[in-house]
Amino acid sequence: MSGGCGALAAFVAAGLLVGAGCATEPGAAPDPAIGATASFRTPGAPFDPPPGPEPPAPAGPLGLDRAEPFWPDALACVDGAPVSKRDLAEFLCVSDPRLARLLVEDLAKLRVLRAEVERLGIEVPEDRLAVRMAAIDREVEAAARGAGKSTADFIAERFGISLDVFRAAQRLKLRTLLAQERVVRYARILDDVVEGRILVVETRAAADRIVRQLGQGADFAALARRDSVHASKERGGLLPPVGRWGVHAELEEVLFALSPGGISAPVEIREEGRTLWVVLKSVQRIPARRVPYAAVRDEIERELEERPFEDLEAEGWIQHALRRHEVRILIPAPAPASAAGEEKGWR
Repeated sequence: MSGGCGALAAFVAAGLLVGAGCATEPGAAPDPAIGATASFRTPGAPFDPPPGPEPPAPAGPLGLDRAEPFWPDALACVDGAPVSKRDLAEFLCVSDPRLARLLVEDLAKLRVLRAEVERLGIEVPEDRLAVRMAAIDREVEAAARGAGKSTADFIAERFGISLDVFRAAQRLKLRTLLAQERVVRYARILDDVVEGRILVVETRAAADRIVRQLGQGADFAALARRDSVHASKERGGLLPPVGRWGVHAELEEVLFALSPGGISAPVEIREEGRTLWVVLKSVQRIPARRVPYAAVRDEIERELEERPFEDLEAEGWIQHALRRHEVRILIPAPAPASAAGEEKGWR
């Protein structure tokens, strides 16, 4: 759940739009877009919000309970009959069941995030939101200048929406990302966690060699940078603080069983169709602190400045949070893309 203009493009291009409905009040003048002849907008033309001020600021802890939806209930009209959001959902389920399932899972996770934000009293700092939003504005303005267009025309041609709607969509996603960063970091304060390092290699022989070298005094971080195939190799294998959250339960238990400074024996895992070998090092154990969010808000903000948030942190936390809530996905799961029984989450 991070990024600038490029990372957010898909979010906007997916269609967070504001438009008019199909129905007209009895006695009202007919909508010019409704009639015997279908009327379509020119491809690339913006769907503008209704006349008036900028769309209202999102409400609620994550800005998900908007006073005005991005899309109208009626998405299109054919001979005066609306094509509705429900029609779109049913069409998606039939035409691409795998994508539909993934989107439903994402929506469920977003609902869990919102519930945890409310439960824990997490606040999104408006000044940080403004800084991130300004960075996106600068990126978009630079891209528009490079294309020789005004920002509004650039957004209209690129995404088919107005600049106001584009900015409202960006603000909504940024608010969600900022909330996620803070709820995950606060959750780590509330739980026992271990700071550790990880080194992943592709053969048992390589793992045994690493363990021998560490036993002879080799530096774990240097070996990780040289030999590891894990995403953390550039950081010397340093992991975000790990809790007992079930992302990769076997590795979590190994890490918690180590004393600070301790090195594990090679651990075999299956990931993405491959057998891999993992060596872990415990850096330090950090006990839980039962403190209200307000008491550690400044500490969390400083930590986010010093150590920016990583996607790997969110992967661990969401699995932990999902067990706190009753979540049932009621549409069929697609066939797994990889072999059954493979574990994921630490890459």
